[in-house]
Amino acid sequence: MVTGACIASSQALAEVSNSFDRGFMAARSGRLDEAILHWSAAIQREPKCYAAYVNRGTAYLKTGYVLRGIRDWHAAQKYSPIFAYGLYTEDFISKAPGDTGMLTYAKSLEIDPDHMPSVAMMGVAYLDFGRSQMAADLFRMSIELTKNPLLKNYLDYWMKSVEDGTGE
Repeated sequence: MVTGACIASSQALAEVSNSFDRGFMAARSGRLDEAILHWSAAIQREPKCYAAYVNRGTAYLKTGYVLRGIRDWHAAQKYSPIFAYGLYTEDFISKAPGDTGMLTYAKSLEIDPDHMPSVAMMGVAYLDFGRSQMAADLFRMSIELTKNPLLKNYLDYWMKSVEDGTGE
């Protein structure tokens, strides 16, 4: 069963969701040490829950445990490679409800829709999912967002290769 950021059996999923939600509420209330414990429990029950890794890593960073935070963000990147291109916002992410694959990739765009690397990498994600037109649109938007002329040329070439089918 696929549910947003975690894959688990229905009973394990309920336990992961409960721990994840408790961690989210604790973090929002400023109780970061408690949030870390809840997200650790969620990870123990479902080791591939990237949202728990992202949030625990953010909580570690906010409490001064930089190396632990970076390790968790690295683990999240392993389970959801799009996080390699995200940005650190000091905010916590929620899990996407239901089977919404692209929604889980879009968090960095939700946070900052004008962050050119996020827009470009979202285009890459769409290309990987076979949605060439949406990828080309996002590459076009990336061209508009960057001021670097060399990057503009590269993105323009990439966009045109996707549009004409040679870049797939």
